[in-house]
Amino acid sequence: MRLRQKTRNIIGGVITVAFFIGLIVLYQLLIVNGEQFEIKTINLDNDKQYLSSLLESYNIANGKNIFSFNAKKTSSIIEEKLHHIRSVKIKKKLPSTVYVDISHRVPIMRLSENLLYVTDDTGKVFMATKHNTTSDIFETIPILLDEEAVLLRPGDTLNSKAQLALDIITKFNTIIDPSFSITQIDTSNEIYIILRTNKNKNIFIAWEELTDEQLISKGIEIAVNAMIKGGNSPLSKIIVLVKESRAHFAQM
Repeated sequence: MRLRQKTRNIIGGVITVAFFIGLIVLYQLLIVNGEQFEIKTINLDNDKQYLSSLLESYNIANGKNIFSFNAKKTSSIIEEKLHHIRSVKIKKKLPSTVYVDISHRVPIMRLSENLLYVTDDTGKVFMATKHNTTSDIFETIPILLDEEAVLLRPGDTLNSKAQLALDIITKFNTIIDPSFSITQIDTSNEIYIILRTNKNKNIFIAWEELTDEQLISKGIEIAVNAMIKGGNSPLSKIIVLVKESRAHFAQM
């Protein structure tokens, strides 16, 4: 009786193992190696030649199996490794279509006159390339002069006065006047942040007083208004003391 039961258990086990092996083989034949699940269409919004080459290195290409990559994991890896890419969204539509939406970081400030390192409005440092920065943008965005910031490398995030400088540039970009632009922002001194403009004028902002967003906004607005009203005046330096909410003028 025990021998018969033991035999049945063995046979049952063999059948179970064979069943699962059959499922694995069927999965391999129908899904992993099935032509109907080969990628036939990759929808890209822009820069198709560059992105196609990039995605192929992550197993996303025409002829590859649509199950050969994890969409969410692949998106995270690309964002982590390629600092100039801001976000990646990958979606699969069975049986053979992949949708890819990649957005690049837009540089708004350079970290040095000699380096190709830039930062976007989040403070993320990345290298300017032809895929994310046109020569026009690179030449016109403000240059940050900061001893600590020049040590930063792609993947790092701005901190200290460099972050404050970025806040100023971000605010300036929302109220920018076409009559002038900021070419340099100097945070290397202890008292002022110095904004140098393309009109050969300087704005000195007492950076130690810029402790919150409202003060930053007020300081930039005062400085911009003063520059606009200055017109063709001989004044070449504008000192903005945010705490007093007024602009002080002085000859350079």
